[in-house]
Amino acid sequence: MGSGSGLDVIKYPTCSNTCPFGGKQRHHSLYFIALFMINFIEENCHFRLSNALYRKGHSYKPHSHKDTAISIVLNGIVHEKVDNKLEIGKSAVTIIKPAEIIHQNIFTEDCTILCLYLKNIRKNKLKHSDILEEWTWMSGLNCIPYFINILQSKDEKQIHESIADLLRYISFCKTDSTVTNMPSWLADAKAYIDTYYDEPVNVTALAKKYKVHRVYLARVFNKYFGQNIKSYLKSLRIHHSVASLINGTSINDTAFVNGYSDQSHLQRNFKQQLQQTPLEFQNLFK
Repeated sequence: MGSGSGLDVIKYPTCSNTCPFGGKQRHHSLYFIALFMINFIEENCHFRLSNALYRKGHSYKPHSHKDTAISIVLNGIVHEKVDNKLEIGKSAVTIIKPAEIIHQNIFTEDCTILCLYLKNIRKNKLKHSDILEEWTWMSGLNCIPYFINILQSKDEKQIHESIADLLRYISFCKTDSTVTNMPSWLADAKAYIDTYYDEPVNVTALAKKYKVHRVYLARVFNKYFGQNIKSYLKSLRIHHSVASLINGTSINDTAFVNGYSDQSHLQRNFKQQLQQTPLEFQNLFK
């Protein structure tokens, strides 16, 4: 992991990095510098899970990672350059990052990212691991429940099964999202939803704004993003809410700033999409 030029990094003490059964052990480590904070939630012989808050204006010089990673952009905006190709990601973007590939990051908004580093992929012979061979950006996925299952796995077998479930889900979504050449008006409509995710979305008004019929808008949105607008908006709000909770926002304030009518509304959506209450999630990732 790179660091900002001329800034000191403070590494807080961590637990032993031993892995007694080849499985999991809680591992907390914090890195603080002026422009980012990284919390290593857990590390063992099979994976490392971290969350990071990158401040607006932070950037990494070209760098690579020794382990393949699956990153979830929870909120904010990250610009990422790989092989001279620039991608711009906002909330609910999942990024597959194969090991040893040079890339560069620039953050133009405060950005929270969950990152799962997978170790010994070839040695562990993980099912569906071929999905990890190409650097890929995917919109509209919800990998958070799979990250939770991996974190809660009790032994090596469960860890491998939970990782395989995640890779199977990503593989299915990637196969199902092969459509290219998105209409510019649809990209603009999605950007509008991404920006105003905390407000109710009126599909009829949105269709009128982009001069298309509401039924056509719904059909084309589903074609390109694999879900309807309502489902996408729910997923978007969950990603933003997870970022809020990870960054220490209270459950009540998390509901308020992310478009929920009240705390109970947030609780219902969390249970529906993550099989966890906000408090259970907060305790698991703190």
